[in-house]
Amino acid sequence: MAKDLPRRPNGPHRRPSPRPSPPPGIASGDAPILLPRNTNVIFACVTLFGCGATPVGVPRAKTCFPRSLGLSVDSEAPTDRMAWEMGIRTTLLASAVWWGVGAAAGLAAPEADIATTQWQLDFEFHDPQRITLTLPGDAEPTTLWYVLYKVTNNTGRDVQFYPSVRLVTNTLRVVEAGADVSPSVYDAIVAGHKKEYPFLAPPAKVTGLLLQGEGNARACVAVFRMFDAEANSFTLYVSGLSGELVRVTNPVFDPDQDESEKNPRFFILRRTLAADYDLPGDPQTRRKAKAVRRSRKWVLR
Repeated sequence: MAKDLPRRPNGPHRRPSPRPSPPPGIASGDAPILLPRNTNVIFACVTLFGCGATPVGVPRAKTCFPRSLGLSVDSEAPTDRMAWEMGIRTTLLASAVWWGVGAAAGLAAPEADIATTQWQLDFEFHDPQRITLTLPGDAEPTTLWYVLYKVTNNTGRDVQFYPSVRLVTNTLRVVEAGADVSPSVYDAIVAGHKKEYPFLAPPAKVTGLLLQGEGNARACVAVFRMFDAEANSFTLYVSGLSGELVRVTNPVFDPDQDESEKNPRFFILRRTLAADYDLPGDPQTRRKAKAVRRSRKWVLR
């Protein structure tokens, strides 16, 4: 049976922290989901560093704003989201060690149900491929990975589309789509696929309100800098495609400290598309190896 971590009683000098209100879409009577104790800390760290999960109780704005380079996981983003992410990643940097232990032990995000009762966008994508070009100001060519995708809204209502696309290697490298990518790379990819995708656009031009129907579908590309040659497998994560949320108890919550952005009682996990890939060969030959897809599934992250 899953158990929460033991809690120390609050001293007489400290009053208990008030229980936060549940996030939109979760009833106040819903019980938090508890993970097995031996995976709680690891999974919480993966959630924080791999997905930028939002703790319950952080104020949320009705208007949307994209994360770096126009990408975000939220249709409703916290008013101080950028500040929270910077603070939480700095304070919990040591937790990345736990994430490494979890990955080495083969622990993964829990799989979501095949069907969902919440809205979900139709998402089609090509397997990752490479592009090599000489960037402005460089003398040597640079190789990058990119993923072409198309998203269509057949949910029956207009929804906000702010995707987050990440690539996580088996060597614990997390590569954010769009990070340190020159606009000239997008231009080259758009030009190379003009016949196949005449309306292909970079991420900053496809985020926002996504209207219903095939005629309003958007074609986009996620671009990643090359990761280390020692990696022989990786997982592509795409969130922001569904309205399904799950509340999870924070296993490292300290009841002797005031509940805050750095000490949240709960985390929110989101329905996320995960595609696993292998890169065959040795460090030299896999530089040109084709990514081979092993699986595609929905997970909670």
